[in-house]
Parts: sequence; C-alpha cells; structure tokens
Amino acid sequence: MSRVPSLILPLSLIIIPAFSSFAQQKEVLKERRIEELAEKLASSEDVGTEGSLLLDDLIKYSGQPVNINQATEDELLRLSLLNYGQVRSILSYRKKYGKILTMNELAVLEGFNETLLLKIEPFILFDQEPDSLMRRKENQIHQSLLARVKTTFPKAAGYLYGKEKAPAFSGKPYSIFTRYRGAIGKRIEFGVTGENDAGEEFFHGSNKSGFDFLSGFVCLNGKGFIDKIVVGDFHLRFGQGINLWSGGGVSYSSDLSSLMRSGEGIRPYSSTDENQFFRGLAVRFDLNKVKISMFYSDRKKDANIETDSKGMNYITSFRSDGLHRTISELSDEKDIGERVLGVYGDFRFDRWRFGVLASFQRFELPVSKGVSPYKSKSFEGNINVNYGLDYQVILNQVFFFGEAGMTQNFKPAVVNGMLWKAHPRLSLSLLHRYYEPGFQSFNSGAYGEGSSGGNEKGFFTAFEFSPAARIKLSGQADLFYFPWLTYQTFSPSGGHNLEFQVEVSLRSDVFFYLHSKFMQKPQKISGLTGVPEQFDESTSKWRIHGEYNISEKIQMRSRIEYTSYQFNEKREQGFLIFQDLIFVPSTIVKCWWRIAYYKTDGYDSRIYAYENDLLYYFAIPEFHGTGVRSYLNLKWQPLKMLSIYCKAGYTLRSGETSLGSGNDATQGNHRWDTRCQVALKF
Repeated sequence: MSRVPSLILPLSLIIIPAFSSFAQQKEVLKERRIEELAEKLASSEDVGTEGSLLLDDLIKYSGQPVNINQATEDELLRLSLLNYGQVRSILSYRKKYGKILTMNELAVLEGFNETLLLKIEPFILFDQEPDSLMRRKENQIHQSLLARVKTTFPKAAGYLYGKEKAPAFSGKPYSIFTRYRGAIGKRIEFGVTGENDAGEEFFHGSNKSGFDFLSGFVCLNGKGFIDKIVVGDFHLRFGQGINLWSGGGVSYSSDLSSLMRSGEGIRPYSSTDENQFFRGLAVRFDLNKVKISMFYSDRKKDANIETDSKGMNYITSFRSDGLHRTISELSDEKDIGERVLGVYGDFRFDRWRFGVLASFQRFELPVSKGVSPYKSKSFEGNINVNYGLDYQVILNQVFFFGEAGMTQNFKPAVVNGMLWKAHPRLSLSLLHRYYEPGFQSFNSGAYGEGSSGGNEKGFFTAFEFSPAARIKLSGQADLFYFPWLTYQTFSPSGGHNLEFQVEVSLRSDVFFYLHSKFMQKPQKISGLTGVPEQFDESTSKWRIHGEYNISEKIQMRSRIEYTSYQFNEKREQGFLIFQDLIFVPSTIVKCWWRIAYYKTDGYDSRIYAYENDLLYYFAIPEFHGTGVRSYLNLKWQPLKMLSIYCKAGYTLRSGETSLGSGNDATQGNHRWDTRCQVALKF
C-alpha cells in the first residue's frame, strides 16, 4: 500500500484535480505495491530476512518486468506475487493458446482476479521478443555495484570514553555495506556482499582482513539434467515453510495469493543477515516431471556457550543480531559449527505437485534447553532430523495446499489451506495449522503467530471483495492457541488477530484506504504477592491514508493513525500523523520529504511507519513518546547506469534527556540519522 491521509488537506483527496501520464501512473502503482508489502511487514516485529528478500525482488522487477510470454516457471514464481496455481494457469494457457496479449486476457485464467491484476501489472509485460534478440541476451553480461555508508549522531554512549574506561564499542560510529552482483544472461550469476555494522572494527582488531561479514556465491542455471548449482552462500525454501525456510517467516499474509507459498527451493544469498543462510554446495537435478535438490552446508554461527560442572561445553542459546562490537559480543562470534545435509524431491504435474524432504542437522556442541518450564519441549542435543511432505492441487478455481513435518522425536507439525476464487470479484481463503509443542525446526518459516515453528494451533480465514471497479474490501481473522507454555505465558492460552480494510480509488491519481486491526494475546506479569498472573493484552489500531497527484511532478501522501493498548490495569493510547511530498523536478532527480508528529503514552502503544529510503534498504522505525520526525530522501540519476541516494532524518522527542538505552543511548532529546548510497549498473 502507500500512505497518505492529511492533517492539513483531508478533503483534498476529493477536490484536487490531477493529471498524470501513463508512465507516471505505472510508477505510482509500483511504489504503492512495494509500500503495501512494507506496511504489512511493519505489523510483524520479527520478520527475519523475509522482508528484505520480498522487497528486493519487487524492486528488481519494477526495473526489469517479467515477460509473461517468455518467463519460465521458476522466473514467474520468483516474482513472489504469484503462487504455484496461478503460475501453472499461465503456463497451461500459453501451451494451449499461445501468447497472452493483454491484462483482460490474463484475467480469465484460473486463480486471477481484478485485485491480483492490479498488483502484478507494474511488474509484468506482454511483448514477445524476437528469437535473435533473446539469443543475444543469453550472452549479455549484467553487473551491478552497491555501496552504502550510514551513521547517526550525536555519538552513542558505546563510542564515548568514561572515567578510566575505554569505549564499549571497538569500531567507528558508522556502518559500511557493499554488494556486487553479476550475471551472464540467465545462465550464470555471481556475487559478493560485505558489511560492517556501526561499532564493529574495520581492517583492524578482530577484522584485520576487512569486513566483519563477507558472503559470496556462484550460481549456474542449466537447461539439462543439472538444472541449478550454487556454490557458496544460499537460501533453502521448501514447501509451506514448516521444515526448511531459511530467512525466517512472518506472522502475516500480505494478500490471499501469498498465503499459499511456492517454495523457491535453492536461491543464491546476498543479504546481510549473518545467521539465516547456508554455506556450502546446493544442486538441483531436472528429471522432467521431477526435480531433485541436494544440499550440504558447513558454517560457523554465533552462540552463547557455557561450561558445566564436568568441564563440558554446551550451547545455551544462539545469537541472531550479527553484532560484534563489544567484548561480550565478540566472545560469541562464530563460536559453534553447524552442518546441514539434505535432499528434496519436487514432483510437478499440470494441476498438482508434491514434495518430499529429509534433512540432517548437526551442531559442534550439544544444545541445552535449560530449566525454564516453557523450554521443556525444546530441542536438546546436537543432532536434529526433519522429514517433510508438501502438496499443491489445482481444481478449477480452487487451490489446495499444505505441508506436514516431523522431527526425530516423532512430534508433527501440519498446515493445510485453500484459496477459492468464488467470483471474479470475490476471493476467499482458509488455513488450519497444528504445530506440536515438541516439534523442533531451527529453520521454520511457516505461517503462525509464534516464531519457533512449534507449540501452536490456529485457524486463519480471509476475503477480498470488489463490489465496484474502484472499491476493494478485504479482511482476515486469525484465531490461535498455544497448547504449551510460552516465554510470555505460564499456562496454555490463546488469542486472535482481526483486520479489515477499505480501499477506494476515486480516479487513477487519487487513492485512499481505511485500515483497522485488533489484536489480543495472553501475557504474564508478576503479581503483587510475587505469584505470576496472566491477562489478555489487547491492541487496536486505526489508520486512514491517502495519496493524490497534484501534477505530473508532485504527489502528496497523508496519514493519520491511532492506537490503543490495554493490559490488566494498564491503559495507553497514541496517534501519529504525517504529510509526505514526493517531488520529481526532472527525469534525473526525485525527492521524498516527510514531516510527522506523534504522541503515545508509552512503548506499548508504539506505532510503526514505513519510510522511503535508499534503493534496496529496508527499515521501518517505531515511534513512541511525544515527538517530531522528518526526513528528506534524494535520488539523483545523472546517467542511466548511475544512481546516487542520500537521506537525512531528524527525530525530536519532547521532554527527554536521552534517546535509546545502554551503549546505544545518545544524550539530548534529538538524533540525526544519515546515509548515502551509490548504485552502478553496467
């Protein structure tokens, strides 16, 4: 979605006339889709690398649209807006009738509706390229280089000298990121990524060779028996995410189509998460209707290690933040070896498919589950085995999908779902899940409220309805229950999430929506007598957002959001309001500006808001307390191959003497964040 209701101009959504070119409308649609996904991600505080992967793909395809008539099955699935059933509909139609010429023709295919067409339109094209041009493209070399520097000031406490004490952070107060990607046609891909977080040493101390995190890969895409080979770092994403979905999942569904996942299988890795990936060799063999993926990974991970009374070392927990700035953080760096070996069989047919998975995982030291009651069902030892079976079936306008998993302790996890295009303007979905408390997967990314991949059962349903051409209604309900204790509860308990949204496009250049969300889940506290008590934590959110084009060069966005929070006797509420201005003075310059004011009673009533940022940079800040937030983001593209981005943000918190906590705290009631990026494509 995008954003936009206005404090100053709430009625201008209706009365401001605007005219925009077709190219500008398409650009607006691209941004709207990307921001819609980002806003959905903002509602989940633990998205792993899922958010950056999805947005990376959409940004890529916004500049290089997928050719519907020439794309392979894997290329269509990589778009991430189409599920397996919709991709099979495209391939079957092409096989029977030839080229798809228009969006109207695409609309009649199984699984497609008006809502989906609007979402994918900016990222696809229908032109059929001549064979001679396609052959030339097969040997073309494409390269890109991204370099980014970012910092904040005033300096955080971790960089300052204390009395007779050196700074806690060993490095400089800025982070550095660089990424090189190359491709020879579609057959060969390669890349290297390097990153240093702020506070980490660079070319000295613990990182004498340079970057704190270095990642690379070479990927060969074949057409025969060996379909794909990745050497280096890669993702593994199979089935519906129960057993093996590296990068983590999210407890949301951005739309009905995304509810049914179409695992990409083996994917080269080029993100900056330092733990959620594999390092080694992955190969996929193509046996016509069957694709066999085999993989082996051997790498080090960050972990906390302790020693028992017998002098034996064991793992108490894994660290996932990737930060190596302090003595304590450095002591956990790459402490433990992990080996993963497995195979996945993918059996594909015209209207159905199923997959079979077996994976073996071994840690260098045993993992201890500790003594906390809620961890009694957790993994313990140094060997974990996962087995899985997943399926997808297409029956006219109904898609069925699911996955079952089991670990060596014979504890299962199962998810089953259905998507139904009941009418060209109405789509429905259902999903049921049951994850046994003892189910154990370190790479689960299945749909759910929790993040552990176990100890949950629930029922999800959603709808999308377009009663008129420019109106869309959507809603979803998720009822969940935890059969065993969790970190936040001391007894089995449950809750629910409800969402509803109304979208209205008054014209092609005027759009607004109303979004509401209600969440309730259990939470424990220590009572006055010291005996834990458990209550329901309730949060409700309301948002009105709009966007409108004043001219071809100026776009406005406005938003008002309200939230309320209740837990036992605690009550909080708050609101955020912002005004955006997007200005395109010429074909080579674009700027985004925002002014926002927010006021909440505390952290529990915090509000998240996506910000336009550097290319391929994904961050959603949260706001609590009383303050003002403003930023200016500039893009300058003097050459087709060169883009330069600069962003400066300013946050002011009223009545505060410092911002942040611990080593990350800064003195004063304000903070600046700045970042610059250079992107080259050649």
